[in-house]
Amino acid sequence: MRSVAIVQKSFIVLFLLSCIVMAGCIGQDEDVDYPPANEALSCEEGGTYSSEDEYLILVPKAFFSGGETSVTMSSFLGDAPVSRCVEYTLTSASGEVVPLVKAATSDSGNSVAKFDVPEVEEGSYTLTATPVGAESGFETTIKVVQNNPIFIETDKPIYKPGQTIHVRLLSLNNNLVPVVQNTTVEISDAKGVKVFKDDLTTNEYGVAYFDLPLASELNLGTWKIKATSGSSMSQVDIRVEKYVLPKFDVEASTEKSWFLVDDPITGTVSAQYFFGKDVEGDVEIEAMKYVGVWEEYATFSGSLEEGSVEFELPPTEYVAGTFGSGGQGSVMLNVTVTDTGGHSEETTELLTIAQEELVLQMIPESDSIKPGMPLQVLIVTKDPGGEPLEKDVSLVVSFLDDNYDRDEQKQIVSTENGVALVALEVPEDTLEVDISASSEGVDVSDHLNSVYSPSASFLHLSQVSEGTPEVGENIVFKVYSTNKGTVFYDVFANGRTVYSATSDEPQISIPVTPQMSPTAKVVAYMINPNSEVSADSLPFDVQFSTQVDLSSGFDKDTVAPGDNVSVELDAGTQSMIGLSIVDESVYALSEGRLNLKQVFDELEIRFMEPQVEAHPNYYWYQETAGDVIDDAGLIVLASGGLDVPKGQAEVEDGGFVDRMFAMDDMEMVEEEVMMEEPAAAPMEPTDSGAGTPLAEPERVRQFFPETWIWMPDIMTDESGLASLDLNAPDSITTWRLHAVSSSPEGIGISEAGLTVFQDFFIDPDLPYAVIRGEEFPVQVQVYNYLDKPQDVQLTLSGADWFDLVGEDVVKVSVDANSVTHASFTIRPTEVGVQEVELTGQTTEKADAVRKTVIVEAEGVTREIVDNGILKEGSVELDTTLPVDIVPDSEKVLVSFTPSIVAQTITGVDDLLGMPYGCGEQNMMLFSTDVEVLRYLKATGQQNPEIEAKAQTYIITGYQRELTFRHSDGAFSAFGESDPEGSLWLTAFVLSQFSGARDVTTIDENILSEAADWIISHQKEDGSWESVGFVIHQDMMGGLSGTYALTAYVTLALDEYGYATDEVMNGALSYLEENLDAQDDPYTLAIGTLALEKLESERADEARTKLLAMAKEDENGMYWGYDDVVPEPYEYGGYGIYPVSSKNVETTAYATLALIEVNDPAASSSLKWIAAQRNSNGGFSSTQDTVMAFRALMTAAATAGRDVDATITVTGDGEELKSLRVTSENYDVVNIIEVPEGVESVNMTLEGSGELNYQLVRKFNVILPEVIEHEEIELDVEYDSTDVVVDDIVNVDVRLKYNGMPGIRGVVESSGMMIVDIAVPTGFTPVPASLEALKEDGTITRYEIAGRKVVLYIDEMMAGEEMNFSLQMRAMFPVKAMVQESSAYSYYNPDVKAEAKGMDINVT
Repeated sequence: MRSVAIVQKSFIVLFLLSCIVMAGCIGQDEDVDYPPANEALSCEEGGTYSSEDEYLILVPKAFFSGGETSVTMSSFLGDAPVSRCVEYTLTSASGEVVPLVKAATSDSGNSVAKFDVPEVEEGSYTLTATPVGAESGFETTIKVVQNNPIFIETDKPIYKPGQTIHVRLLSLNNNLVPVVQNTTVEISDAKGVKVFKDDLTTNEYGVAYFDLPLASELNLGTWKIKATSGSSMSQVDIRVEKYVLPKFDVEASTEKSWFLVDDPITGTVSAQYFFGKDVEGDVEIEAMKYVGVWEEYATFSGSLEEGSVEFELPPTEYVAGTFGSGGQGSVMLNVTVTDTGGHSEETTELLTIAQEELVLQMIPESDSIKPGMPLQVLIVTKDPGGEPLEKDVSLVVSFLDDNYDRDEQKQIVSTENGVALVALEVPEDTLEVDISASSEGVDVSDHLNSVYSPSASFLHLSQVSEGTPEVGENIVFKVYSTNKGTVFYDVFANGRTVYSATSDEPQISIPVTPQMSPTAKVVAYMINPNSEVSADSLPFDVQFSTQVDLSSGFDKDTVAPGDNVSVELDAGTQSMIGLSIVDESVYALSEGRLNLKQVFDELEIRFMEPQVEAHPNYYWYQETAGDVIDDAGLIVLASGGLDVPKGQAEVEDGGFVDRMFAMDDMEMVEEEVMMEEPAAAPMEPTDSGAGTPLAEPERVRQFFPETWIWMPDIMTDESGLASLDLNAPDSITTWRLHAVSSSPEGIGISEAGLTVFQDFFIDPDLPYAVIRGEEFPVQVQVYNYLDKPQDVQLTLSGADWFDLVGEDVVKVSVDANSVTHASFTIRPTEVGVQEVELTGQTTEKADAVRKTVIVEAEGVTREIVDNGILKEGSVELDTTLPVDIVPDSEKVLVSFTPSIVAQTITGVDDLLGMPYGCGEQNMMLFSTDVEVLRYLKATGQQNPEIEAKAQTYIITGYQRELTFRHSDGAFSAFGESDPEGSLWLTAFVLSQFSGARDVTTIDENILSEAADWIISHQKEDGSWESVGFVIHQDMMGGLSGTYALTAYVTLALDEYGYATDEVMNGALSYLEENLDAQDDPYTLAIGTLALEKLESERADEARTKLLAMAKEDENGMYWGYDDVVPEPYEYGGYGIYPVSSKNVETTAYATLALIEVNDPAASSSLKWIAAQRNSNGGFSSTQDTVMAFRALMTAAATAGRDVDATITVTGDGEELKSLRVTSENYDVVNIIEVPEGVESVNMTLEGSGELNYQLVRKFNVILPEVIEHEEIELDVEYDSTDVVVDDIVNVDVRLKYNGMPGIRGVVESSGMMIVDIAVPTGFTPVPASLEALKEDGTITRYEIAGRKVVLYIDEMMAGEEMNFSLQMRAMFPVKAMVQESSAYSYYNPDVKAEAKGMDINVT
């Protein structure tokens, strides 16, 4: 094989690249007609091999097992192309040779050989290309991966507790053809708890499916369904919430997404019922602008005509912008539409407000400079709506050197497609750089120095993967940001979030799924060190060209409830079809829900508007043919005479413009539920009372599914045809049909719609749930689409579960093509899911409907928690409940898992807290948040929503703590207001800040100055004695005495990592010399840990002494104090004893000491710690929660999975559940609802291993009229008990803190106090009254959560009393039973006071 001329080499490479494009290896323009690629010939048609031949062969770097791939090959003899045959094989690491394909080039010397990759194991293989007739061939290493796309379909995007999630998987190869493969499916709830895991095998049509019934008690929020197979992974988000379906859809639209500050805001509000008719009624718009807080600045009122109304709002004039949003501000339009039937629906529109029509941003690659290294700066020019603008930008850069001389450089930068990337050479003697940019009167500037400092922070998204992605591929985005950190991102498509995740890399790769078709938007967020959130979004198109033309449809467009209707399906060839038919209003309910956006909305941070695709031109980098090939994911095999040039970037590895491309996974959504239609109920004849008989309903409408049909495995006939004969449900709505077919020919997708409608009907407007004993109105809408007015008689049928208050028959008149309403008042007397039946009759038409409502028990919830460990054998659990509880309020749950840490995650979200208060309180909250985030990372529990909250709180806490810093580097409760720093708090800060370096940005100067201050107070003998004052003595836990304090400070310095040997050796000597005198469990535990960290020769001796002091109970080994007897929490004789927080903290330190040296005894103490959890996953106080979490987190990475057992749970002898637990489902938390009346539960384990279980008995109690309180006193009075709709009720609150018992006597400070004020049914809090409490300093913040307002009070000192008021507005007629209000200490929730509710009547 000889060399080819240089000119010929270049031609070959260029020609081959064009062939790659034609073969589809590199993205191409759909609008360009390319000639077909040369198909490979059979070897019989190929020419004869010659030793003078030259070959150039391109093969993919990765082959997909079971999928199709291709190689591109060229052959030449001299300067002329020739036809030659080449044989391809794979060789495994064990030497097994697998044949692939044998094919010949065409007479033109080039061809593409396509072949199916054998289904071999994943791994590295040697690919050999041998010209037929040659003694040897070309070799390279390729990877075979199982990366087949997986689609996940669910019947709907949102579910209620008690419903069933229907899931269908569709596995395809890279040509979107079905494959058989094993897939692992996991479902995690809103708090990251894994509640389901199973291994499924897809059938020959690529299909597998399963159902997951939801319990009535579960974690609400965003749930994640994840499917993995080999290296393929797909994930889809669903929501679990308590909701009522909307009756109509509301849309607020404006001509553009942004306005200038002096522009009036104009737009249109439209509303339409889901059965297609326009809504008539009133529109109210509340315009809020962001000025640091959201405040109302304008309102609009109008009436809908033919379903819409135009509005105009005055200019905002001023708003508060943030750096993260490019200086832009926000206006939020809260739109409420109330129809003539009295029903209201709401929507919110967020608009950008800008000062100028040009948005200019400057994003340096780093927040600090590195002298002598290049600095790259991204310049962005766009309009306020995100559309790119091509502008000339004047850039001025000023370098300050170490002689304090300035070197100023100027240049004009032109942006293309809205961006330009500028490289600045930073001189080696540079101290700081000032950069300013200006264009058309808009100026921005930034200051960078050689050390980190928070500054203006931006984020910009750019798509780096080429072209429009197809379903099954990955789309890759580059995140340009001022600061480095975790990127949180949502993918929003078709009105809802379809994917959310996090990335610690500047590049994010997203699997493209059918849910993203035809267009989607990625929204990325980053939390900056100055506590600000930067955000950007970028829309992208998705190609989804299915190979099969699947058609689907109903035989009619509109039918009446209960009518016969047929569905016809045609896939063209024998296929399996997954079919779902879902109420359109379900999708409307889930629209606009960006999961992560909801988290950041809590912080009132503005998000930037969508960005269009931007591709920076890296002009200093010359892309070569070799780079194009490499970027395309290909490997070059070339004869020695052929040269494929490689380019070299003028940027070091890991630089700002690194590119990455990866193929990953996919997903998708659909499903349905086959339900029998209830039999029609006969109706008795009725007279109008005026001699004219009223029409009688032909049937009672009672079948109101959200998912009408879910059939995941319909088999067609050989021609691809299938049909279904159905009866229409009773819901007056539009139904959305979604079908997906799969066959060896590929997949097809089709959608259709059906409207169910009748011209006269009634519809009760029922809430999700009501409380027994409350009087509430059953609102009934009457819809008349006849051509003349109707007099309607409404009748409420009696039932045993409620008492009727007032009449059971009401008469109303309704105009033609109109809607009106009426109401009945009832008082529920029985708990449970109850039926409401109503009849509406005129002389011409009649309708009857039966719907359900949940009735909940009255009273305040209590719970008794029992934790334990089940080994081989059985355990009997007492599930009896205390006497005198509220009837029908009981709920008994049993949960179990072998994983010590899996159950603790269940309450991790509840443990997060926004840092507030003085320097001590702030650090306690900060440390909890850090441990939670470290715990999530250590256990691999990816939960973007919780991570985003934790990271935001950590950054806020960090910035806030710096305000309590003294000029000498120390910290104290009130900073410079204190005469000196606190040694304990400074050590606490040093330890926690040092430990947080792996989760957030911490200034090393802060750490070094704190460490220097600590070191300056070290005694000659190496010890430390207390310096400064500690207000919250309970925060110090069991820390007392010189030895314990010295150990504590030593651990902090060790965590910091930069203390001198002299300092650490001095501390070590003191700890060793005084070890023999230590007999206190806490002191010895923390001392042992310090000795082990410092690798002391006496560490083993200390650990032996510590183990000798251990105690043991049924839950495992622990350390503590017999004289620490917690006060019982008593009510009605139930003695519920909280765990001693001091014992938990002591055991946590001892456990950390055992884990440090891998002592197997740690497993026993870890189990004891896990058994002390409360039902929220935390412990008795904040300090022991922090240390317990640290111990559990440290153990999480090495947690054993040595379990293989069958667990059987029985209740009073009847089996409730039986399942096998192995290392495969080790981390799944199984929860069982124990049936009512069961007095005893037996759990039996057969096999090997252990599991942790928790029994929770929940019930309600009625508080006495007078409640005796010791630590906290709370009185809540509502100033009126009889009001009318729209009246304001004042809620007067008296709160007093008397002190609570601590380790060393009464704790003077309450720490943060939480006050929950009950909101009666039918009322809403008045935000202005809450804002007033916040502004005058009474509270630090508030939250409105369901039926309560949560108030946060910084702290109260013993003996302090507070009196304040808030307001609530009556919204609709009701006789409400106000629930109990409560107040408790954040640090110790068991210290609590409650105030009994009252009755309020609204007319």
